[in-house]
Amino acid sequence: MSVKKENEKINVMEIQEKIEKYFGFVPKIFQVLSENPPVLRPILKS
Repeated sequence: MSVKKENEKINVMEIQEKIEKYFGFVPKIFQVLSENPPVLRPILKS
């Protein structure tokens, strides 16, 4: 699967909402990581 297709399957907004719910805000590190959605995949699974 291409990186582009893999990125499309990852809902970055959903992940950021979960992070914001947990922390009360989206820390800068997660904002930066959201530019590379596959890096966020482990967070979605937790």
